[in-house]
Amino acid sequence: MVDEEDNVIGPITKLEGHFLKDGKPLQHPHRAFSLFLFNQKNELLLQQRSSKKITFPNLWTNTCCSHPEHIDSEIDTSQDYIGPRRAAIRRTAFEMNINDLELKHLHCGSRILYYADASEKFAEYELDYIIFAKTDIEAFTPNAEEVKNYEYVGMKDLDDFLDERRTKYNEDITPWFKLLKDRKL
Repeated sequence: MVDEEDNVIGPITKLEGHFLKDGKPLQHPHRAFSLFLFNQKNELLLQQRSSKKITFPNLWTNTCCSHPEHIDSEIDTSQDYIGPRRAAIRRTAFEMNINDLELKHLHCGSRILYYADASEKFAEYELDYIIFAKTDIEAFTPNAEEVKNYEYVGMKDLDDFLDERRTKYNEDITPWFKLLKDRKL
């Protein structure tokens, strides 16, 4: 858990960080990251979240979204935000089974503070590190418990891809991805 200026307050579980108490989110946000992985053709690797996710199941989003653990190596924000970048490598290996990302591939471009209701029980109040990487990834098979589907999409085709998913399959996108897409980060 952090304050709105990103000062660490203390540890919190993922469930506690997303659970609404008396219909209200926690007083403080928690850290998160959103990884945008591009290949050498400038195509973004998107994932459709698993139906088992407690927040925003089945929605399309950027490559990997999760949280740093409350350990020294992942809460360290010195050296170009090394902690959130380490967390992105760890979690991308778990969710996407992509094991060849290195710190040198990842660059933190920004941070956003946002809030979004997910359901009657869960919400997100996060200080989200926006991390970019550009590298070709060899074959990978995402963890089916985490990822329902995935697709590389060129930036000029992104709106058409998402519109097709919405109209043809009634699939939408996560609120943080919409926020970032609309800002054209």
